[in-house]
Amino acid sequence: MKKSNPARIKIGFDLLHDACLRHCIALGITLMGFSSHAQSIAIPIEQTNPNFTLTAVRSGLGSGYESYLFYVQNNTAREYEIVVQIDLELACEGTKSFKLGVNSIVHLRANEKFTPSKDYVHNYFGNKDCAIAEGKSYTLFKSLRYSISSVVDISRENEDAAARKNAQQQQKMEAERKNQQIRKEQQDQQRSAQQERQEKLQNPAALQGQAQPNIQRQPVQSSPAEQQAQYRQKLAADRAYNAQREETINKGVSDMTNLISGYIQQNRADKERKEALEEQRALEEQQRQYELSLKISGRKNAFQAVPGKDIPLASQEKAPTIYYFIYSHNGLESEYGASAYVSNVFEVGRYNDGTRAYTATVKNEIAGLTPYPETLHGYYYTLDQAEQKRSELIGSLQNYGVMINYITYKGKPGAAGAAQTIENQGPNYGSLIEKPAKADLRPADAAAPKTQAAKSTQKKPEKNYGTIIE
Repeated sequence: MKKSNPARIKIGFDLLHDACLRHCIALGITLMGFSSHAQSIAIPIEQTNPNFTLTAVRSGLGSGYESYLFYVQNNTAREYEIVVQIDLELACEGTKSFKLGVNSIVHLRANEKFTPSKDYVHNYFGNKDCAIAEGKSYTLFKSLRYSISSVVDISRENEDAAARKNAQQQQKMEAERKNQQIRKEQQDQQRSAQQERQEKLQNPAALQGQAQPNIQRQPVQSSPAEQQAQYRQKLAADRAYNAQREETINKGVSDMTNLISGYIQQNRADKERKEALEEQRALEEQQRQYELSLKISGRKNAFQAVPGKDIPLASQEKAPTIYYFIYSHNGLESEYGASAYVSNVFEVGRYNDGTRAYTATVKNEIAGLTPYPETLHGYYYTLDQAEQKRSELIGSLQNYGVMINYITYKGKPGAAGAAQTIENQGPNYGSLIEKPAKADLRPADAAAPKTQAAKSTQKKPEKNYGTIIE
């Protein structure tokens, strides 16, 4: 077996050590370069509870991730437990929702500050392709929302517990004092009875020096009546002691029961008030939703009563003049943002050749009148009918909280209306022409095809009556 050369092994180890050292130095320089861009930036937060101040700090994306640190300051001299809900909207990562604290509870002693050392780490990864540019660096931060709930006043609970304990001790001391007083009274009664018996026994001895020749001395004994009286006296004292003791115990139990009952009733009353308030809010929200559903239904029904209608061809509808109006709408299911555009009532008449404007022509002209898709509604034979229907639509929409915007469209008047318009412009004398020109008021992009009757009429020679006044 070939032996290893110790000198060669040592040289190889030194080379490996130098390579590792160079790699560590390069890695340290790289991390220092990243950290140079990782600045701590305070996030502006609107405070909602004067007892607590929430602050947040974020770092940049210089290290490939962004860290978020949260602090909660107790501004009072009381101890609390609170729940702080955080909703972070981030680029690359989306929305992140969590509660501060390892157990989702922030415990704050008097004037204490909750720091990131008592919380989980909030690091989020991203890159500049999806992050938001921020000077020479990038950030994931878009917005922050928070709420403070489930506020528990630990100091209040401790004070209540101390008060209950103190009340129990006071009641116990009062009961013990009364018991001692009863025992002292009983002892005094027994001592008085014993002294009275001794005095009765000592009375015959006082007469020992007197002459009593015919009387033989007998030991003094209590009579049965006296013994019975003493027994009744002792029994009455025992009964009084037991009654007083039972009364004291019952009063202590009653006071404790009343205290606990009052505490329970207070909690029950608070719970009932909270439930009543929540029920009232639920009823108000239900009523609001119901009224909104009525509004939405009324708005939709109002527009369903005026459906869209194309302009009929002259061969389908012989009336010389028909009337339309235009409307559009948006946000019918919104509580306060519903709006509608309604035009004036306009005429769609016949041209000299007996035709009227095409639906496509009118829709192309009204396409830019409102920000929303326009609907052409009609048709009506009289102006009054159209005006009445338009007024009904506007009144109904206003009743259901829709904001009305008014627009104007000139319409497509017939040949008679156009001729009257030309006549009002004043005389215009032109040169002599051989044929009188027919007034064709249709737009060039929607001229109707000529009928066979019109073509046969144009083939006939027309007389020349002289100068035509246009």
